[in-house]
Amino acid sequence: MVNQQTIRFSTLLNKIIHKQIIRYVALFAGLSLSHSAFAITSLTAQLDPNPAMVAESFNLIVTAKNHTNRNTLDTSDLLKDFIVGQTSVFSNTQISNGSTQQQTTWRIALMSRTAGKYTIPAFTIDNVSSKPIVMTIIDRPKTTTDNSANEDIKLETSINKNTSYVGQRLIYEVKLLLGTGLQRAQLQPPELANAEIKKLDDGQESSEIINGKRYRTVSYQYEIQPTQSGVFELQGAIFRGDVSQYRSGRSKPITLLGENHQITVKSIPNDFPGQWLVSNMVILDDEWAQGADYQVGEPITRTVTLSATGVSAEQLPDLNISSGNLLQSYPDKPKLQQGLNGNILIAQNIQKLALIPIKSGEINVPEIKIPWFNAQTEKVEWAIIPAKTISVAPQAVSAFSQKPEQPPQVITPIPEVKETNIQQGNVHNMTHWYMACALLLTLLVTAISYIIWLRNKNNILNEPVVKSNNSSTKIYDTLLRSLQHNAISDVVRLLPLWLKQDYQLSIEDELPQKYGITIQYNKLVKQQFSAETQAVDCKELKDCVIAFTKNKIDTTAPLSGLYT
Repeated sequence: MVNQQTIRFSTLLNKIIHKQIIRYVALFAGLSLSHSAFAITSLTAQLDPNPAMVAESFNLIVTAKNHTNRNTLDTSDLLKDFIVGQTSVFSNTQISNGSTQQQTTWRIALMSRTAGKYTIPAFTIDNVSSKPIVMTIIDRPKTTTDNSANEDIKLETSINKNTSYVGQRLIYEVKLLLGTGLQRAQLQPPELANAEIKKLDDGQESSEIINGKRYRTVSYQYEIQPTQSGVFELQGAIFRGDVSQYRSGRSKPITLLGENHQITVKSIPNDFPGQWLVSNMVILDDEWAQGADYQVGEPITRTVTLSATGVSAEQLPDLNISSGNLLQSYPDKPKLQQGLNGNILIAQNIQKLALIPIKSGEINVPEIKIPWFNAQTEKVEWAIIPAKTISVAPQAVSAFSQKPEQPPQVITPIPEVKETNIQQGNVHNMTHWYMACALLLTLLVTAISYIIWLRNKNNILNEPVVKSNNSSTKIYDTLLRSLQHNAISDVVRLLPLWLKQDYQLSIEDELPQKYGITIQYNKLVKQQFSAETQAVDCKELKDCVIAFTKNKIDTTAPLSGLYT
């Protein structure tokens, strides 16, 4: 009984597996037939209209029988001869008398800038190809403008000049006149080979009335800087958008083309004597800090400004400023800035310097000369700051650095000791005599000790002064405290005064250089007047100063004359 049930179950299981296998085979066959049925059977292309006029939009329509992926059509070859606009893809299915027909259609908006005959290449999808088409583009009649076909949207373009030099700025202006609503808008900037093109603003809005119709206007400016000489064709800006059609509730795509311009770019003259700068006007200004006399060791702020019209800030040359041998120069990082004054672009290179005189007297400051090319006269000119002479006073000695007067020497007189006659046989008198001798001896020892102490003191004061980190001069003690607390401004002011007051030396003399004081001091001054914020550490300069004072004996200012 069990065997029969097992046989029945096995037979039933075999039937189920057989049916599943047949079902999967049928499904696979169906998919294969479906793929074969939906494969592309034909691919056609046509133009609407043909011929078309320059700057007139026309459509390329490509139709594939049966469905296919909308991304399978490659239209990159069209970019060589045409401006490719919006592409729309449609798919539809038709059933007639039990048969099904499917197709995929691409509609591509094209436009040409120049007249001539062009070939629309063949397209291939799934090994099925279309035929090439010849497209004819004709010039517009002289009485017809590029934008006359559409009175609702107008595009006007202009350029300030058609001839320039390499690096000279051109201004290209685009003006869009809108007489109706837009659902989508895109403005493509102009194109010029071997040039840098930059948008100058975000658009200036206004309104105009033309032939009784009010338009909202939006104007844009582009800066064009040619980087290579030659004759080039400037391709005008392109506007694409969807114009609202209020009656039908739909939108109509529109493409407007800006006018092309031929640009002649002249090369840089071979005899130009410096970094190339072409402009209509260049000015070089010089400003010195006012309100204080110039002194040795005290910083002077000088500001040099180079201004030029019609160029960007990046085009301005570097300011290599020479300050001579008697002024230590510590320049800040140059500041570049630019802005529009009306339609005139003004760029500036501002250089600040901290100048520290190292010698008193009359100091000559060299002139500054910057060459530039005048685009109006087409001649080389020079922006000049003439040489000048400044008067520098010696370092002022502050009151606390002067040595205090020593108090007058006070010597305690030795008391006079009167002789005492000692009479023999008088014990009472003998006692007084011994007491007087003891007192006399005590006073004598005290006087001798005082004289020895006073002589040693005078000998110490008469020795040459050895400068060390325990120096008693106030300026030195103040300098050490400033170094300890990284008070950079006080260190810059006190260190030259200390060398001058205690050693009759300047910061640039041989001995300060030998002990590294000069190098560390210059680094500290450069940090003080640097535009970048830096951590200040005076430890190295402090070590140099201490080493100098331990090894340098100053014999020029003995103190022995204070005690006579």
